[in-house]
Amino acid sequence: MLLLPHRTESARRARRVTRVVLRRWGLAAEDIERAVLVVSELVTDSLTHGIPPLALGLHSVESAGMIRVEVTDGGAASRPVGGENADPVDRRRGARIVARLTVAHGTRTLPDGITRWAYLRYAPVAPAARRPRIPAQRDRRRS
Repeated sequence: MLLLPHRTESARRARRVTRVVLRRWGLAAEDIERAVLVVSELVTDSLTHGIPPLALGLHSVESAGMIRVEVTDGGAASRPVGGENADPVDRRRGARIVARLTVAHGTRTLPDGITRWAYLRYAPVAPAARRPRIPAQRDRRRS
């Protein structure tokens, strides 16, 4: 779990960390970008509707070819931060994005907070495809 400060900048940090972790796991670029978008939406939702602390978890469920994303906060805020003046249509935009990009998603209420979770399918990149490309060297021998 990565602990994040309860500030808007945390969404950017969560996206960056997600990219790095999923690249190391060998996921394809399109799967990484889908996961980054879901992480961003879940973290933003937590920042808007939750209180500190804030934590991000990324878990590989290799046997099922899925990633589980979890964003946990300290529970519901008494009033949403920055969301009270939002257009009602825009308020549910993040939830629609998460629903469209994931296999399953939801929330789990804990004694000391709320976890927003999502499962995403992925296709691992073949090990050979992950290796850095080395430019071909020219044969400089002269006959």
